[in-house]
Amino acid sequence: MPAAKAVNVLARAGFVARGVVYVIIGALAGMVALGFGTPELDRTGALAAIAGEPFGAVLLWLLVIGFAGLALWRALLAASARQEVGHRLLDALRAVSYAVAAWTTAEFVADGRSPGSSDSGAHDVTARLLQSTGGRVLLIALALLVIGIGVATVVRAASGRFAKQLRTGWMNRRTREPILRLGQVGHLARGAVVAAVGVFALTAALTDNPSRAKGLDATLRSFARTPVGPLALVLVAGGLVAFGLYCFAEARWRRSLGGVPH
Repeated sequence: MPAAKAVNVLARAGFVARGVVYVIIGALAGMVALGFGTPELDRTGALAAIAGEPFGAVLLWLLVIGFAGLALWRALLAASARQEVGHRLLDALRAVSYAVAAWTTAEFVADGRSPGSSDSGAHDVTARLLQSTGGRVLLIALALLVIGIGVATVVRAASGRFAKQLRTGWMNRRTREPILRLGQVGHLARGAVVAAVGVFALTAALTDNPSRAKGLDATLRSFARTPVGPLALVLVAGGLVAFGLYCFAEARWRRSLGGVPH
């Protein structure tokens, strides 16, 4: 079916776009850990880095297409009756997230409007929730959900369950083993970061202090303030680069259902 093939192509382009952003964020985090510069360690910083390169605008428009493709794919999965309600809800949230990424990236490349710092966004959302009726309870619930997603991602990495999403039978052994290792390291790092974001949000809710919430930028920098110092950020940065490279493998080997990756 032509429509299914189109969604398939767009979704796979989206995996490449996601991989590019993760590789760049990981590289920037590594630079910060080693004392080279102070770029923003989030999607805003990644977009700025791309914009400064030759043909940066073209690359950014390709990211817009990729993010839009992922948003469409996730939306179709959310509307599918083949999945459980919980999975459909998560797919709906991911669809919204990728749609926002596509829109803000398009605004950035079209008129230079920055998507804004992930930290200021986290503070603003947290402040609004804490000021609203029942907002603290909602924030606590959301924080626990984010922590749960982070922990689940780490568990999937340790167990290797993420590999079920790949056509591993289409790979030879020399290809399969490195990709699975990249997936494990990448999912471990991504899960740790997601869980940390949730912990900071939970702390903000329990202390009624929006400034305790952290976006991706401040969360990554917090790893450098652990007892092992910048080494922790170096390890997380390497893991994010690994996850980005794994996304490139997903673009080729992600399983499909009716021509649409799932």
